[in-house]
Amino acid sequence: MALKQNSANVENTLMSSLVIGFIYCKIAAMIPITISYNVDNVCIVISALLFGYVFGRIIKNKKIIEILDFLQIRDTGNKYYWDDILDNQYPMKIKISYDDFIYEGMLHNYESYSNEPHIVLASYMIMDKKNNILCDFRNVDTKIIILDTSKANKTEVIYSTHSEICKDIKHLCESNRILYSKNKEK
Repeated sequence: MALKQNSANVENTLMSSLVIGFIYCKIAAMIPITISYNVDNVCIVISALLFGYVFGRIIKNKKIIEILDFLQIRDTGNKYYWDDILDNQYPMKIKISYDDFIYEGMLHNYESYSNEPHIVLASYMIMDKKNNILCDFRNVDTKIIILDTSKANKTEVIYSTHSEICKDIKHLCESNRILYSKNKEK
């Protein structure tokens, strides 16, 4: 499934790049200053790379989310929500519940291009529904497990207390407390 989505994304990206590149070349050709054909083409390529780099840095910057929040837009621009919830600076613990077992461990890797990715846990344990530990690999540094989140009943993400994402969650919790206390007073 993710491979099909990935190839469709590549096709869309290539087509978008060609269209944007064509428009960019037409706009650059309207500039009345010219040195020579070769120098002009090199300048177009270099300026396109610079504009693309700057645009990419702006779009992927965490500050853009703050601007979107200020504008009351709750969208980060990411297609897959896993890109929004994962913290790349601090380790994260994942707890995945299936029908018969619960897996809890540290997130090692995850599959991109999917809202229901396969994830890789390290330093994990397997529990039954009553939270009895069946297998404990938390101190085994030679073992990982790959889990399919599309078959999970529930997936919990536990962040480090130092995570930037916790600040956003803390703000939401404070807002919820305020709303809850107002509703209780009525």
